[in-house]
Amino acid sequence: MIRNCKNPRESGASLVFALFLMLFLTLISFSLVMLISHETKSSSKLHLSQQALYAAEAGVERKIAQLREDDSANIALTDFFGA
Repeated sequence: MIRNCKNPRESGASLVFALFLMLFLTLISFSLVMLISHETKSSSKLHLSQQALYAAEAGVERKIAQLREDDSANIALTDFFGA
């Protein structure tokens, strides 16, 4: 086997550098996956909360419309003590 190393101490330097580079890229990739996962969950929760808000607002509007149409809703207003 032919070795082209000028200095015997540098024979594994490129391998060590490549390993550290791979470790760094793996950590960056893992961080991006975690960030994307978190953003996806946050987006899903926001969407669900908006749907709940719209449903609640629609329910309030529907009940207001029902009360306006119902003739029995003509209630005499009295104060808290019944006077």
